[in-house]
Amino acid sequence: MPSLQSRRGFTLIELLTVVTIVSGIALLAAPKFTSLTERSALRSARQQVESAIATARASAIQKGRESTFWVQGNRIGVRTVINDAGATMNTLPGIPLDSSLGVTLSLAGGADTVIVFSPRGFATPRLGAIGRLRFSRGSRTDSTCISMVGQVIGQGCVQ
Repeated sequence: MPSLQSRRGFTLIELLTVVTIVSGIALLAAPKFTSLTERSALRSARQQVESAIATARASAIQKGRESTFWVQGNRIGVRTVINDAGATMNTLPGIPLDSSLGVTLSLAGGADTVIVFSPRGFATPRLGAIGRLRFSRGSRTDSTCISMVGQVIGQGCVQ
């Protein structure tokens, strides 16, 4: 019988016990991790859309020319007029929210697929109603609203 001093390492039973405990903890944490990634993706998509709208507005004011925020399916972007002939430049090229974040974007409550900002920074023509952009991923949803003059109202707006 080997003495306790010459014994090295762990027994198979000890290793299996540790693996079982770690696996059990991982199984309990997996749903929390999924929920965390869904919330994070929704927050990121909302912030990207709000940032794109702010970029369009700021670009119109800065350049003194019309700037357009556009939504096409799950892609968003900003175009700005750069000369008197009406040529445009992609200030913010199309960002695919579905492939980059796995988020689906839908328009509701009078939201337009295009918002044109005047050189003064107002939506022209004025939006017919407060627009709501909804984001969804898995079982979670989030939203942001745009006022009739083109300003972002913010997260989880109520109509």
